[in-house]
Amino acid sequence: MSIVSRLCPVICRSICLITALVLSGALVNQAAADRVKVDLPDGSRWRGETGDSVKVTVQAGRQKKTHTGTLKSVERDYILLAVNGEDMPIFLSEIVSMEATDAQPPATDPRPDADPDGDESEDGQDEAAAADSSDANAQPPAGGDSESSQGDSSLPANLQYDPADGMPIFYLPMEGGVGERFREEEIRAIGREMDKLGPGQTLVLHINSPGGYVAEWQLIWQTIKELKKKHRVVAWVKTAISAAASTSLACSCIIFETSGALGSITTLAGAESPLSVQLEGVRELKQVLREGGYSEHFAMPFKLNMGLLTYDKDPETGEVTFYDDMTGDHILSDASHVLTINTREAVDCKFAIGVADSKEEVAELLNMGGWNEVGSGQSTFDNWQRACDDVEEDIQRYGSKLQRLDQNDVKDLNEAIRIIRMFIRCWDRAPNICFQKIPPKSQLELMLEEAQRRLRDIRRGG
Repeated sequence: MSIVSRLCPVICRSICLITALVLSGALVNQAAADRVKVDLPDGSRWRGETGDSVKVTVQAGRQKKTHTGTLKSVERDYILLAVNGEDMPIFLSEIVSMEATDAQPPATDPRPDADPDGDESEDGQDEAAAADSSDANAQPPAGGDSESSQGDSSLPANLQYDPADGMPIFYLPMEGGVGERFREEEIRAIGREMDKLGPGQTLVLHINSPGGYVAEWQLIWQTIKELKKKHRVVAWVKTAISAAASTSLACSCIIFETSGALGSITTLAGAESPLSVQLEGVRELKQVLREGGYSEHFAMPFKLNMGLLTYDKDPETGEVTFYDDMTGDHILSDASHVLTINTREAVDCKFAIGVADSKEEVAELLNMGGWNEVGSGQSTFDNWQRACDDVEEDIQRYGSKLQRLDQNDVKDLNEAIRIIRMFIRCWDRAPNICFQKIPPKSQLELMLEEAQRRLRDIRRGG
């Protein structure tokens, strides 16, 4: 359904209202609103209008937050809320409660079938009212309805999807060392694709990494924070150690594989004040944990082997309480090692929302209605891995050879020029792989000029 088609009912109602007011001698500057209903996960139904001021409490994993703003629209799987001038998509599956903040809040039905607003007439059904309410709540998700999402020529083919197969899911494997094969550029590229379908998209990062550079993690953190303003970013963890674990914590929620592991977020430092560097890392990690809705008590055990972490779990409600001492019945860290949490522990203490060993199981945990993959995440990952493989092979094959070439031999100088040019192209193809393995690009360019000058001098007999 096009934007024009969606707006037609609103435009027509506005024209009729303005015409009536003009004829009656009065004109009120008021935008028309749509009556909407929101079916909540607990089986109740919220009713109101677009433009209402509402308070929505959401929970994803252990994260529980309340947002207050203006209701802009109700889509199939999310609502769009205007909060502090920015549009915020909120997934229906994550809503704990929703209420109007006006003096006369709309009723919340205890059952989806209840209809106190008059959707049912004395005959059993008021067809006009039912159709209006149904149309308002049946708007397709961002990206269009079944027909437009399959055939919208304005979208690339890999972004077109059939809603009957479930909500669209963007998928991006994240493997290798953070700062080398695992970097933020790919996340940012898929984020641009998500924006083309509008707010409220889901990105699954499939993480398998031993960690890496803190500097790269800082870039990843900021990129994910920006994406989370409009979309949901999910960490699907196989192995997430150090900076890869921090990446997982920055996401909207975490899913573990059966044999998953996450933690040991240590910071490598030189001889100068290593403990102070680690403690600064603890402070930063606490901020990441707060943003994700996790207990700050995880920060010290994840960073250093001097943090205690235990928890209690209410047998009736399942509510978990964490302690930074040995008070709790369940021990996660006894300060004898840096914490790496496994799948059983993560699920039991609600650190993770569940376990999945297949894409279909991930979709089920996220209530997506099936795995409906869109975007270029897999091909982006594959292309980047091939580039890394090629560059690593070139560096290994020619790196030491370059050092052995005779600078006074024409044949060797020609070979040196060829290798230097190849290494310059390596920096263009996979700069993260080149770092600390071959000279910087600027130095290579100077080496190339010197080799070419030397070759000219030899040929002139100089």
